[in-house]
Amino acid sequence: MTGTCDEIREILVKLGLKITYDREDEDRCILNFVDEGAYRVAVREFGEDDAKWISTSTMIYDKRRRAIEANLVSYLTKFCELYLEGCCRDGDCLCRVHVDPEYPRIGVELKGGDIERFRGLVSDWLNCIR
Repeated sequence: MTGTCDEIREILVKLGLKITYDREDEDRCILNFVDEGAYRVAVREFGEDDAKWISTSTMIYDKRRRAIEANLVSYLTKFCELYLEGCCRDGDCLCRVHVDPEYPRIGVELKGGDIERFRGLVSDWLNCIR
């Protein structure tokens, strides 16, 4: 993987996501981000504290392993078909879906993906929540 933390930041911003936390050191970078539209709706429905929990996604890029772990979550306001085509290749599936019965919330976890799998997953996730 040739991706860098700056490249990942650029992907998130180009896709219209707001980075709410950004930390980088020699071993990894950690980014939290939200889809502002879904976040605003969650604040209106559940209040600020619950909205942060319901709507804040996290991405960790391990520079030594060159691998991304991500947990994409969002308040869900409509029917959603989440395609995970980028998660599985050659029998290697790196994603799993989380559904929260307490809140209308969808989550997708990526373990050990590369930048192309991450980009594809974020795009699929955004098509689901927007």
